[in-house]
Amino acid sequence: MRIYDGAVESFDYFSACEEVPPAAFQYSALGVFRNKKLVAGAPVFSTRFDPSVVLEGATKKLYSGIATVIPAVRNVPIIGLGSPHSQEPTIAVDPTLNEQDQQEALNSLLSGLDTIAAESGARLTLLKDVGDVFRSWADQGLQDGGYSSLTALPVATLKVPESEDAYFASLSGNMRSNLRRRLKRAKNLRVEIRNNCEGLKDQLYALRESTLHRAAVDFAHFAEVSPDYFPNVLSGMEENSRLLTYWLEDNLVGFSLVVLNDHTMVQNYNGMRYPEGPDNGLFYLDWMTQLRLCMEKGIPIMHSGITTYLIKARLGSQFHRRYLYVRHRYKSINAILKSVVPTVSMETSDPGLIELGDEAPFVNPAQLLESAA
Repeated sequence: MRIYDGAVESFDYFSACEEVPPAAFQYSALGVFRNKKLVAGAPVFSTRFDPSVVLEGATKKLYSGIATVIPAVRNVPIIGLGSPHSQEPTIAVDPTLNEQDQQEALNSLLSGLDTIAAESGARLTLLKDVGDVFRSWADQGLQDGGYSSLTALPVATLKVPESEDAYFASLSGNMRSNLRRRLKRAKNLRVEIRNNCEGLKDQLYALRESTLHRAAVDFAHFAEVSPDYFPNVLSGMEENSRLLTYWLEDNLVGFSLVVLNDHTMVQNYNGMRYPEGPDNGLFYLDWMTQLRLCMEKGIPIMHSGITTYLIKARLGSQFHRRYLYVRHRYKSINAILKSVVPTVSMETSDPGLIELGDEAPFVNPAQLLESAA
């Protein structure tokens, strides 16, 4: 759609996702029209959620104590703008509108969300994966509307160099040697790039589940997919998706599903068989396969998603902050949230980000705003 302004994850992608929600989710969409012209829109999800997943320390202990008395607080009905299948900003507002009209369009979108929340009985309304550019003009209006924000996990991106030699030259000596050593371990793996997952659907789902269970961060059910997600996205996105598969002899040991256009490639989900994947340097082979695909097609930006930040930083990535906005429909509870939520940051729960500390390569928001102007 026009309001997505060339985003790689747009109407086709979200339509494919909407048709195959995971068991715990329901999907739909909202749109705002002015004179029959679409000026704002977003995918919508609803589910039940345990807020303690994003809490830590004393706050998490307090919430757990409340949950022993009121178990329902661990199963809160929520509805949100965004998609569990994306870490990219998914709330689209017509970029040709002036700031006042953008805010009015957003307010109409939020009003529509409130209507659905009241009809469905949802207690929490959310805006998922808000980026710095959107936040720069929408934050004050969201605060005025009762929303408070917490820092979610960032997204890693890599500026794709002109050649593989240029990429290796950009790395530190230690990382360059380490990457070459890991790729030698992958010499027994065969790479197959496909436009479909015919005959592989069940294996992809099993590999995804295996990887999810080993994640260092608890994503609750927000990282789950339907078994039909993979074939639906590949057929719905057609030439704008690829399935990267990795084989040890005739055994599938790993995969990555990517979506792409002329300027961006995004890794959506991956999966790996253990211990065969790690033993054969699969992570690094997958990284280079994605990078080579970007070079081949002249794609300048490679998005590699969330997690494994320490390795991705050493491989040259930058990190883009994401924010979660939340509001409770009961004013008394929302007043408590407004004092607690801003103190929460999912960044402090990730081992890689903790180890990187102040050296984590976060993109300066001012640079993003300048490039978006």
